[in-house]
Amino acid sequence: KLLLIITIVSFTLQAQNLTVSSGTSFTVDKTGSVTITGNFSNSGTFTLNSDADEFSSIIVSGSSTGNIDYNRYVNAVGTDEWDLIGSPLDGVSISTFVTNNTNGTATLATNGSAYAVGEYDNATDTWTNYTTATAGVDEAAGNFDIGKGYQMASVDGGTELLKFTGAPVSTPQTQPIIDND
Repeated sequence: KLLLIITIVSFTLQAQNLTVSSGTSFTVDKTGSVTITGNFSNSGTFTLNSDADEFSSIIVSGSSTGNIDYNRYVNAVGTDEWDLIGSPLDGVSISTFVTNNTNGTATLATNGSAYAVGEYDNATDTWTNYTTATAGVDEAAGNFDIGKGYQMASVDGGTELLKFTGAPVSTPQTQPIIDND
C-alpha cells in the first residue's frame, strides 16, 4: 500500500474533482488555494493554514463530503486587538471548538469562566461571550452560524492557530445586516 502525503507550499491548485483517501493528508499553505470545479471528498486529513495576513482557501463548485481542518490565525487578546471571525466551515460545534482550543497547546484566551468567543447583540449594542456554562461539553451553544462574525481572541496572537473542524460548503452563504441607526 502506498501512503500519499501531499503538501501544497504556495501555489494555486485547480481540479475537476478531488478525493483525499483515508490514510493520506493534503495540506494547503497559508498562501495557497484549491479550486475544485467538480466534487470534493475527504476521508483522510485535509488542512488549510493561515497567519496574520495570509489565509488559504478551498472553493468547491460541486458536492462536498467529509470534514476538513482550518488552522485560523486569531489576534491576541488585548485592548482593540480582538478579531471578528466567521466560521470558515459548516457544522462547527461552538462547544467542541472551545474545548479543542483551550486544551493542550491551543490558545483560545479565557478569563475565569469566560471564553474569548462572543456574539454581538445589535438591539442592546453589547457583546456577550460564551462561558463554561453556555459552551460546556453538553453542546448547548450549538454550531457557529456560517458567515456570521464572532469576536475572538487568542492568548498569543496565533503561535498555535485556532482549529475549526467542519465541512466546506459549496453554496453561497448569506447573513442579514441590521442597521439600528
